[in-house]
Amino acid sequence: MDPIEYIIIALLQGLAEWLPISSEGQLMLFLNFASSINPYEAFVLVIWLHVGTAASVVARYPKEILNILTLNNRLDFKLLLIATIATAISGIPMYLFFESFINNAQGEFLNLLIGVLLIITGIILAISSKRMFENKSVDSKIMFITGLMQGFAILPGISRSGVTVATLLLQKIEKETALKYSFLMSIPAILGAFFFENLKSGFVLPGEPVFLGIAELVAFIVGFITMTALLRIAKTIDFSKFCIFMGLIAVLIYPLSIIF
Repeated sequence: MDPIEYIIIALLQGLAEWLPISSEGQLMLFLNFASSINPYEAFVLVIWLHVGTAASVVARYPKEILNILTLNNRLDFKLLLIATIATAISGIPMYLFFESFINNAQGEFLNLLIGVLLIITGIILAISSKRMFENKSVDSKIMFITGLMQGFAILPGISRSGVTVATLLLQKIEKETALKYSFLMSIPAILGAFFFENLKSGFVLPGEPVFLGIAELVAFIVGFITMTALLRIAKTIDFSKFCIFMGLIAVLIYPLSIIF
C-alpha cells in the first residue's frame, strides 16, 4: 500500500466510525477494491485503525474515563464492565465465525436492516404520545442487552454505532445519553478485538510503521471532529428526527456498497 491509501482509509475510519454505516465494512470494501492486500490483511489493518478512533473517545471524555478507571464513578464502571462481558459473549464466537465463513455482502444487508429499524423507531416516536416514551435511566439489563448486540458488529458491514445506538434508543434511553454510552462502550470493545487478534498474530504491524502511525493520527483527529459534530446534531434535532436521520444514512449507503 502507498501513503495515499493509508490516508484515505484513515479518513474513512474517522468519518464512518460514529455513523451507522460500518466503518469496518466500508474500509474493507475500499481495500478489497483499491489495494492488493488480501481480505484477512485488510481486516487486521482495519482493527489497528480502530485504535485511533478509540483514542478520540478518550480525548472527548477524559474526566469521565478517569473517574471510571479510578472507580470514582462506580456505576459507569459496573455498566461498562457488564457491557464488555456481554460483548465478549457474542463477539468472540462472531469473530471466529467471520474468519472462516462470513462475507461482506451479508453484513451490508444487516446494516441496511439496522437503518430501517432506526427509521421505524423515529416514525413511532413522531406519531405517538410523548408520555409513552419517557427517558429511562441506563441500568445493568439495558447495558447487557446493548453489549450483546455490540458483539455482532465484529462482522464487517454491521455498524457498531448503529447497533448500540439503536438498541439504547429502543430501550427508551435519551439520544445524547445513548451516544455517550455508545462511544464509551467502543473503547473496551476495540481494545479487546485489537489484543485478541494480535495475541494470535504476535503483534505484527500491518504495514509500514511510519505510514501506519500517520494513519492512526488522522483517524484520531477526524474521529474526534466527527464525534463532536454528531453530538451537536443530536442536541439540535428532536428525538424522532434523530432516529430517522441516523437510519437514512445507513439506508442510503447500502446501494453504494452494492455498486462498489
